[in-house]
Amino acid sequence: MTDSLDPAARLHGLLDHCRQHSGVQSLSSTWGTYLEVAPNTVDYVQAVAQLVLLPGEVRTAFANLKNQGVSIPYDFFLEPLPSIEGALAFGVQGQSGQTVDFVLRYSEAQTDRILGASALLKGHAASPVDASSLLETVASTADDLSALLADDDTLEPEVRELLYSLADGLRRTAQTFKISGAEGVARERDLLVGRLAMNNGLQQEVGRHTKVMDVIARFLRSTAFVASFFTTAVTADEDVEKIIRAITAG
Repeated sequence: MTDSLDPAARLHGLLDHCRQHSGVQSLSSTWGTYLEVAPNTVDYVQAVAQLVLLPGEVRTAFANLKNQGVSIPYDFFLEPLPSIEGALAFGVQGQSGQTVDFVLRYSEAQTDRILGASALLKGHAASPVDASSLLETVASTADDLSALLADDDTLEPEVRELLYSLADGLRRTAQTFKISGAEGVARERDLLVGRLAMNNGLQQEVGRHTKVMDVIARFLRSTAFVASFFTTAVTADEDVEKIIRAITAG
């Protein structure tokens, strides 16, 4: 379930992958096969950077989400997190060693606890099919925006900067999706929404470029549901729809 939108399931997938390859591959090779990127590449470094950040993000996500009206305890992940964080830091520092060195830093009980959290939150997590669809949306949006920038010399500098930033952010999110998942997409979506919401001139400029408007509106519509998974800058679908209406009315 490594392509799940549920952070606990993604983290469990990583731990399970490492356990299966214990003593067989180097740490960097194991992470590389899990992330589906070549070790020591730019994509690999970006993905490992996301790995270091993941435990804190998981802790925050589980502290804020509820399941059938019952809050998940804030310290739910505090027991396994230190060992996971230590293992991730060890790998990022580039120290030599086999994956078994990673595996020894957490127990079967801790892994089961993480998997149990995934089951507890299954009401909030979308299916792997949804995850694949979201990833396709992210990747295609980045490609579409890049193509527009290459072919259009009429865009204002501020709009070009927005689109370059969005395309780069989405491309990074697609490359590290197994780690950043839906919350990575939400961050990029909320950044775009925030810029449009705070800048009427930018809204109007985007609205005058039909192709740009179509790409952005399609992206916002396709990712609106992500806001229900995590506490983000935009917490309600209506806020996203308001921005869509604003830029499509131009």
